Parts: sequence; C-alpha cells; structure tokens
Amino acid sequence: MLAHIPAPYRGHEVHRGIYPAQDPADPEQRAWLCVDATTVFYACTTHLAYTSATLALAQCGHLLGTAIPELHRRTRYQPTMVSGDLNLRHGGSPDVRSCVPADYLHRHDGGVQQFMATADVTIRSSRSIGMAGTTDHSGFLVTLTIAGTPDRQSHQNAQVGASMRRSA
Repeated sequence: MLAHIPAPYRGHEVHRGIYPAQDPADPEQRAWLCVDATTVFYACTTHLAYTSATLALAQCGHLLGTAIPELHRRTRYQPTMVSGDLNLRHGGSPDVRSCVPADYLHRHDGGVQQFMATADVTIRSSRSIGMAGTTDHSGFLVTLTIAGTPDRQSHQNAQVGASMRRSA
C-alpha cells in the first residue's frame, strides 16, 4: 500500500509485527506493517500465507482482531485502511469476509487482493490494474475519501494502491 501524508507534515510512525501463526515449511516469514500518518490515518499492509487458506485466515484474524485494535488502544483511534494480498477470496473457503470486522468496509479485486477500511472512510471506486507480468496478479487501486481532513488530492499506484481525496 502506498499512502500520501498531506502537508503540513506532522510526522509519522511505523508499527509492525510478525504473525504468531507461521508455516514452518514456508521460507517467508509473514508480517504486517502500519504507517501512522500522525493525526490523519493508519495505512496497513500485509501479504498472508499462500500455503494454507486456514493459516491465512488465522493471520487475517490476528491483524484485524488483535494487532489493529491494540494499535488503536496503545496510540489513538484514527481512520484505518488495510490492503494487501491476503491469499483469501470473497466467497472462497474459507471466506475472507469471516475475518473482516462487521463495521469495516470491504472491497476486493475478484481474486486475493483485498482492501478494508474503518467506516469513517468512504470508498469512491476500485479497479484492477495490469502489472505487465511483473507479479502473479493485477494491482488493485482504491479511490477513497477520509472525512474531516483538509481538502487534498493525491494518486498513488502500486501493486496494492489507494488514491486518496480528503474532504473537509
């Protein structure tokens, strides 16, 4: 996920963690990362286990049910976005929706790219973006608005991206 921190710059912090549930046969250790754009939002990303949908669901549940709520308690609540390759599908078995909190908005690319946000974020649009064979799936661009912040507009493109427009 790419995110723009609007001017005036007020600083940022990085919060991260390693999932307690890992596949010992997978050489990649799965982790999550959130950038705290101080007083504006949290932008979080992850790439969940591909070797087991059950393990990916456990990692998703940890991020959305433990790590992010703990972040809100430890620091402060801010609008929060989570996006990444969750290796879980909408309507799949298990279904990615089973780890998305009931009060979160959710969009997906029809595959494994997922975007979730707290209810104080408005999703304007979403679409897949071809990556010209540089990865095993398309990118996913989400355009959104965060209420109550200065009017600024920025567009970002990445494997998982978000275009953000802020409204007063």
